[in-house]
Amino acid sequence: MNPIDNILLHNDEFTQSEIKIKNIILTNPDIIACFPLVTAAYKMNVSKSALLRFCQKCGYKGFSEFKYELSRYLHSGNLSNEKIINDSSQEIINLFIEKLTLLKESNLDNQLEALSEDILKSNKIKIYGVHETGLAARHLQYRLTTIGIDSESITDSSLIAEKALFSSKNDLNIYFSLSALTSIIVESIKNSISNNSNIALITQNNKTKFSKQISNIIALPSFSLAKDSFFIDSQALNFVFIELLINKLSKLL
Repeated sequence: MNPIDNILLHNDEFTQSEIKIKNIILTNPDIIACFPLVTAAYKMNVSKSALLRFCQKCGYKGFSEFKYELSRYLHSGNLSNEKIINDSSQEIINLFIEKLTLLKESNLDNQLEALSEDILKSNKIKIYGVHETGLAARHLQYRLTTIGIDSESITDSSLIAEKALFSSKNDLNIYFSLSALTSIIVESIKNSISNNSNIALITQNNKTKFSKQISNIIALPSFSLAKDSFFIDSQALNFVFIELLINKLSKLL
């Protein structure tokens, strides 16, 4: 995920000071790319500690890492390419092609292979999703059934964390969460970790705090910027991922 999408992903977590920083970066990203921490904070009229906390809240180790990632993104020219004005079907198709190309260029095959092997050797398979991602959880359960694999989808927010408490080390817990920040999903993942359960996380947040605790994190591309121009649901790539997984599984059965 690029740093701009990463900022937008954490939008609901920001304080008023951090919202100010976010707005400045979105309108003038060069203020980060061209200046050191002290100077950038001065130009934003915020404290350097506030700017540093902002970077860390977005999943970066500090200002230097955020600056590097943002500078690299700006130099790639992708920022201007994603500011789409022409609201046409062709533009939307091109946007999907772009995101699918990113998916193709990722390490997805190896991750699908690893997840498929985990599915086949697991005692129980539980698939978690809440709100919109509940659709992906239920669809994966349905698609697994079509190839003879039993699983359970948990989409009731009042049960998600509790269900994870009953997982064992022989179980596989699959989580769909675009941000990996939803409180009930975070609590459930922590419960799975405490029970030493096997975990797979399908997300659009490649800076999730669980990156050191979950070996199989599949970070899909995001449509965050495009939402300002088009009525696009980021869930679409979850369903593409599910079809890729089912086809990989069918070859191993």
